[in-house]
Amino acid sequence: KSRDLLRAKRKNEIQRKMPSKDSNLPTTKEEEEYEEEEKKEVKVNENKESSTQQPKEANLVDVAYVLTSQSVVQVPPTTRPDVDAIKYANVDFQDSPSYQTLNEFEETQRKLEAFNLERKEQLRKALFDRAKKTHEEVKKLNQIEEELKQLDSTLSNDVCILRNQIESASHDFMEAQKRFNRAEKEYVEAKMELFTKKERKELLTSHLCSIIEQNELRKAKKISDLMEKLEVPTKPLPLDLPTKVDLTNKVANLQNSNNS
Repeated sequence: KSRDLLRAKRKNEIQRKMPSKDSNLPTTKEEEEYEEEEKKEVKVNENKESSTQQPKEANLVDVAYVLTSQSVVQVPPTTRPDVDAIKYANVDFQDSPSYQTLNEFEETQRKLEAFNLERKEQLRKALFDRAKKTHEEVKKLNQIEEELKQLDSTLSNDVCILRNQIESASHDFMEAQKRFNRAEKEYVEAKMELFTKKERKELLTSHLCSIIEQNELRKAKKISDLMEKLEVPTKPLPLDLPTKVDLTNKVANLQNSNNS
């Protein structure tokens, strides 16, 4: 407000110094002189105002920051703080580019925050869906593993039962094999004994028949001799009489069979 008042006061003084409408208009050189005088007076007044301000306001210029749409640039302080203070005091914050850049920065920041929140929500949903699918897959795998374990358990039980039955059947087979071997041995021995006994029986029967035959032959010979002595006619024998050698062989064979 003080600056506006000074400018208005200076403008009135310049208008008073300038010629009236009826007189001749000022030349370009005169206008330039007036403008230079006005600028000098404005600078002097601003220097006075800056010297009366608080030290805190002057310290704001020590390290100034200029906000842009991409980064924050640090502006180093100049060697003349009074000039920087004057420039800083003349800035209109409502219309300055830095204020507009700050608003753009805040708007961009809000958009980025909203974008990041949306992406985070999408990521959270994706992670939830992935975790849900993973949980379902793990559940299915556990069910399959349980079924496989159950099948393996059933198979192992069946195999154990069958192995026990096979061992029992093998033991029974070995016992039957032993009995068969014993029976076969007994059968062979019995068969041999049967053959021997049969042969001995046949020899004994043959010997008996021979003895009876020899006895009958001796009787017939004796009767024939007696009939010859009595001079009674006789008939010849119908059979050939066995020799003594045949009878001796039969008796020897019978004795050998008895000894065996």
